[in-house]
Amino acid sequence: MRDLQQLMDFISQRYQFTPGTYPDLAGLDDDRKQRFAITHSVLHMSKSLGQIAAEAERADHGGQMDGDVLYATTTKMLVNVLKLADELGIRASDLITAVPQVMRSK
Repeated sequence: MRDLQQLMDFISQRYQFTPGTYPDLAGLDDDRKQRFAITHSVLHMSKSLGQIAAEAERADHGGQMDGDVLYATTTKMLVNVLKLADELGIRASDLITAVPQVMRSK
């Protein structure tokens, strides 16, 4: 991959919201399909947050965080964020423009 849009396109091709993969999508209109995609993406992100939280909690109790788990989970989180952006019609160029703007507003 050479750029963010290529990465987004790769993810989008690999993970598609279709009735074949997600039977609940059968017969839904585009608005409901998008809602499903948002909800499903949030579930995946929540799952990733839980895995990161488990590593942080382990450290809070004197254990060591597993760097491999944190690496893999952070990567999966990025995949889900980029898939969600694609489902919402947000292109890589939009994200590149928006990030500095959002950071300035905080």
